[in-house]
Amino acid sequence: LPGSRDSEMERHWRPFLDAARLFAKKSGESWTVLVPIASTLDFEHWRGEAESWRRDSGTESIGLRLVQDCSGELLRAADLGLIKSGTSTLEAAILECPMVVAYRPGRVTSLAVKHLLRYRGPVGLVNLFRGWKEGDALVAPEILHGEMTAPRLAAELHALRGDAGRLAKMRRDLAG
Repeated sequence: LPGSRDSEMERHWRPFLDAARLFAKKSGESWTVLVPIASTLDFEHWRGEAESWRRDSGTESIGLRLVQDCSGELLRAADLGLIKSGTSTLEAAILECPMVVAYRPGRVTSLAVKHLLRYRGPVGLVNLFRGWKEGDALVAPEILHGEMTAPRLAAELHALRGDAGRLAKMRRDLAG
């Protein structure tokens, strides 16, 4: 779930899809990536972006399916979620979908966070609603700001997928 606004999609679209490609390559398996396109977005534009990405990446290791809305149904069907920080992390939590939370803010927000705010805790609502305190483990891993790169996202997804104990714990935490 890369976002419901054009600005979010612009920042998350390629890194999320490239992460899915890298994840599939590393796993050695074929995967279907389901991307809900919010009703606030131009579906045809993003379908064109998907075709452009397919051509540029030359990938056959993943099937890419864009669906208008239906995020809940897609999260129920998913083995893992790569989700932009926001209310969609709560939806995934309610549906007990294991996830990696990611966010790359715009330049102004990034500068404000870096230079004006002293907060260094989690930003994902799925983590905040658990009453996180400094030193607590996160329910879902977060990859933020400049760390949000396709290789980093793919590595975190792969680590989560490959650790049955961690997946089980996350599902228990999401259910609790």
